[in-house]
Amino acid sequence: MAELWRVMVNEWMKLVRRRRFWVAGGLLLCVVALFGLIGYHQHRQELNYNPVQTQQAQIAGMRGQLQILKKGPQTKATQAQEAQLMQGLKGLSTGPDAVAVYTAANWRPLVQQQVDLLQSQVANVRQQLASATGQNWMSLQIQYNSVASQLLVQQYSLAHNVRPSAYWHTSAYQAMGNFLDVVNRLFLPLLVILLVADMVSGETTAGTIKLLLVRPVPRWKILLGKGWVSLAGTVALTVALWGLLWLAGILVYGGAAGARQPVITGLTYTFRQIVLSGQPVQSVPVAQFATAHVLSQWQYLLLGGVWTVIAMAVVASLTLFCSVVFKSTMASMAVPMGAVVIGQIITQIGARQTWSGWLFPTQLNLLANWTGQQAVQTQQNMTLSFGIAVLLIWGGIALAIAFWQFSRQDVLNA
Repeated sequence: MAELWRVMVNEWMKLVRRRRFWVAGGLLLCVVALFGLIGYHQHRQELNYNPVQTQQAQIAGMRGQLQILKKGPQTKATQAQEAQLMQGLKGLSTGPDAVAVYTAANWRPLVQQQVDLLQSQVANVRQQLASATGQNWMSLQIQYNSVASQLLVQQYSLAHNVRPSAYWHTSAYQAMGNFLDVVNRLFLPLLVILLVADMVSGETTAGTIKLLLVRPVPRWKILLGKGWVSLAGTVALTVALWGLLWLAGILVYGGAAGARQPVITGLTYTFRQIVLSGQPVQSVPVAQFATAHVLSQWQYLLLGGVWTVIAMAVVASLTLFCSVVFKSTMASMAVPMGAVVIGQIITQIGARQTWSGWLFPTQLNLLANWTGQQAVQTQQNMTLSFGIAVLLIWGGIALAIAFWQFSRQDVLNA
């Protein structure tokens, strides 16, 4: 154990002295600055937004469209448009009551009214779904997914005494959650690769690999020490990025409000094909709310950090594998970077293909698996557990090959 500890301390000192370590830190600050800049402009626009005036303008526009339709020839199409506009007008209000739930001191009765209305809508849509077919069923199912999700959120607000956040204001937590999709899929994996790529290949480039291999220490301990240091660096990088993003969000959006706002997690989907004239037209997601859990924003981001560390640890494992296999530092960095970037492109092109779910770039943002967004985008039931399993398979195979290759490496040809 003491021998392994000395190896780890030595490898950590090497890592900190490398220029790539500080370059990765500088790029991390650039990512945080980009988030802050985007958030600043978004927040300025939100401050100038007046929800009551906006709703009044929407109502005036819809009433104008109704008058035009009534003056024109009455057909089934125009009658359907009129009915849709009337339904939209019914759901809007011209007065401040439209936003009272976000501003009134006694907001709980207003939320309770919304809960009662949503429960009625859910029951009504369920009843209609039982006998609906084709396009009508598709519209009703999409409506059910939306209304049932809103009901879960409003019930959580009542149960935990959390005033719903104004829909026209984004909190620091919401902004961070939205930005993490790009961070977890691209920015953070590239930073991890930059940090880990020369853990072994750098020794070959510097000409110190032979001295390393002839040390009176088992080779598996040497590589294990490098692996633990790679993992420690990856965790430190991930925690630093998340912490700085949170701090930037607090500064830009003016405080930590929104930490207790609800987020739906664990939502899974099945998919049903809509068939018209004997041909499949569209695959419709059917939400399974039995597996859903509602968490607060701070809990969501805290646990999301754990899922991100797991994903980035797998990226570090794959990069360490490349560092063992390729003698060139450039190759050990270019191959995993190319795999991440090209993998994202391939998974976007073949998102609905079954095989795409088994590619590790597809599963890098485990938060999307957790909330069900990944399932909707790919039209596959990609759960959090499935995403973690895929990543662990890739990481396990990569580490097994890396240890086997490093243990049998010839000193003379190193």
